[in-house]
Amino acid sequence: MKKITIIGAGPAGLTAAYEILKKSDEYEVTILEKTNRIGGIACTVCHNENYMDLGGHRFYSKCDFITKWWQTVPQVPLLNKKRKSEIYFNRNFFDYPIKLNYKNLSALGLKELMLIFIDYIKAQLVKKEENSLEDFYINRFGKRLYEIFFKDYTKKVWGISPDKISPDWGSQRVKGLNIFEVFKDCYKSALNIKNTHNTQTSLIDEFYYPPYGPGQLWNAVAEEIIKMGGKIKFNCNVSRFHTEKNQIVEVSYVYAGMETYEQTEIIISSMPIKTLISGIESVPDAIRKVSNGLVYRDFITVGVLVNSMDIKTDDCWIYMQDKSVTMGRIQIFNNWSESLVRESGKTVWLGLEYFCSKGDHLWNKSDNEMAQLAADELVKAGIILDTHSILDTHTERLEKAYPAYFGTYENMHEIIQFLDSFDNLYCIGRNGQHRYNNMDHSMLTAFECVKNIIENNKCKDNIWKVNTEKEYN
Repeated sequence: MKKITIIGAGPAGLTAAYEILKKSDEYEVTILEKTNRIGGIACTVCHNENYMDLGGHRFYSKCDFITKWWQTVPQVPLLNKKRKSEIYFNRNFFDYPIKLNYKNLSALGLKELMLIFIDYIKAQLVKKEENSLEDFYINRFGKRLYEIFFKDYTKKVWGISPDKISPDWGSQRVKGLNIFEVFKDCYKSALNIKNTHNTQTSLIDEFYYPPYGPGQLWNAVAEEIIKMGGKIKFNCNVSRFHTEKNQIVEVSYVYAGMETYEQTEIIISSMPIKTLISGIESVPDAIRKVSNGLVYRDFITVGVLVNSMDIKTDDCWIYMQDKSVTMGRIQIFNNWSESLVRESGKTVWLGLEYFCSKGDHLWNKSDNEMAQLAADELVKAGIILDTHSILDTHTERLEKAYPAYFGTYENMHEIIQFLDSFDNLYCIGRNGQHRYNNMDHSMLTAFECVKNIIENNKCKDNIWKVNTEKEYN
């Protein structure tokens, strides 16, 4: 049997292991996971019988076989959920996706609407060369709308101005979305026309969701992997790779303070590219320089249990565009699934999301300081009346949650070429490709990887091309 080592037990790594074991009995599969959890960023954390989905994971894909794959995971029912989100801006709540209704139009005001329309027409008449994410947004929405809803929020998420970020981020996350698509979606909604395959991903209004969050599904997948003979080793911090010619032949990882070595014939990596390259022997200086310059955004979620909210909403998410607060989003876990909350009828379980960089002022705050910041901002935004409403809090930190499209990202092609020089190395998933993938895109990289392994195809172009096309896969 050929030995396959998979680094990372997130959606990409788990999908790869499951598919390999299901399709062939020629491989011995071992997953090395750095943490003690399954699911990566798509795990579910339990605190005092209340469950946190770190980042919010809608189970939605335009690839039917991905949806069917989710639905066939044993013992995991999927709830069919209505997508409901709002934007909080300038002390007002706007529907997201935006709708042409009285609530939104009156909140903006006639003067602002006219300025938005005029700037949009200008943007369509004179297109900017797209050298940055700012150019990308202005071309699709006009300068005025960009400055209201995109500029400050993007800076909050990434820590730098959109004019310093590659337009690739927009093409992969926003894709074909523009004002025309928003108007078209409003028109279809008014006529109750549904065609999800032609709907922009940002505008979907339904999705699937496991009762106990994404971790419920990925834990079930992990159990199936073990039943099929696969191994999952936790708390294994992969640190070094021994190479011979164009092969990686041995993996070194630290477990319980001891360094362990495992020989391997195939490596599937979903670990951050920066960490992967730091552990490979004899990396050219130019490649190491590009790798060291890759940037990530880290993430803090503060769970806040309250006895009541000062607003009534059925939102899954509230996007906090307003500059008056530091938080980026609020999840209302009751509205994702009542099973996430121990006493859903009596309490409300919130997840306040903060975008940061490891070592900055937010990251360095203690759990108590983060809880206090969350409490103060909930009151400031009018979400709760006062801090006496708070019953419990819990803080989670995630490193390298979001691969960034600045730093040395423009030289990613050099890194890809170097990594592909190893015949038996396959890079998959969000961090494995330094690409801001959705969960289904990460799974697609795993499917393509498994296909190549079984067919003994050494070319990895099909794996790297996932989520690079202008239209959704």
